[in-house]
Amino acid sequence: MITSFSVENLKKFQHLELKDLKRINIISGQNNTGKTSILEALFMFYDRSSPELTLKQYAWRGVNTINFQPSSLWQPLFNDFNLENKIKIKVKDNQASEEAVYEHVNNFNATISRTNQQFDPSQIFSSNNALTESLKITYKSGKRNAGEANLFIQSGQLSLNVKNLNETPKQAVFVGSSSKGNTLEDAERLGRIDIEVGLDEITNYLRVLEPKLKSLSIVPHAQQPLIYGDIGLSRKIPISYMGEGPLCQDSCPGY
Repeated sequence: MITSFSVENLKKFQHLELKDLKRINIISGQNNTGKTSILEALFMFYDRSSPELTLKQYAWRGVNTINFQPSSLWQPLFNDFNLENKIKIKVKDNQASEEAVYEHVNNFNATISRTNQQFDPSQIFSSNNALTESLKITYKSGKRNAGEANLFIQSGQLSLNVKNLNETPKQAVFVGSSSKGNTLEDAERLGRIDIEVGLDEITNYLRVLEPKLKSLSIVPHAQQPLIYGDIGLSRKIPISYMGEGPLCQDSCPGY
């Protein structure tokens, strides 16, 4: 049983620590405060041998199409999109302590160890400048090294290179609390609203759910339009990366 959990530089959290966890824990808070991100961090921590360890959480949030490049696949995981910092996740399970450190590496060369085969090839968009970049993950169990993994893009496929990786016996299961919206339909609806009354009016209404929302934009992304919002970060993000609530019941990564 997990008794404590902490993260650093993950999404909206510079540092968060949860202590004295029990078998059943209830996390409550306002919309877009990072509740879902806490659960996603745990899923990512235990999903150690899958090339889809970042893709899964986007799929849970209704993001069906994504560019296969670091700026889409793992940069949104880093606090304020800053790839200079490292993400750290620590989990204490009864008396055992484990840690995972995630860092962006610019020059990585590797042969494919595990390759994603489950996603529709029509949804894969490769980028030449991402071939030598990777998300390096280093695991520790106590003070002992528990292996290393590098997530990278090669020949239009997302791959995972592993080295001395100790598999975890635990499994994490995600059960969504609401149905996912269709990002293409959402963008089309917002476009019609923009034509009829403009984006300012709907933005004012959405501030009831997200007071930090400054503006909305419709942006082409991986051959489909997505709705982006400005909530005061270093750049606009898809609204599906915000909390559950804004526009068409999307369940989204909590920034």
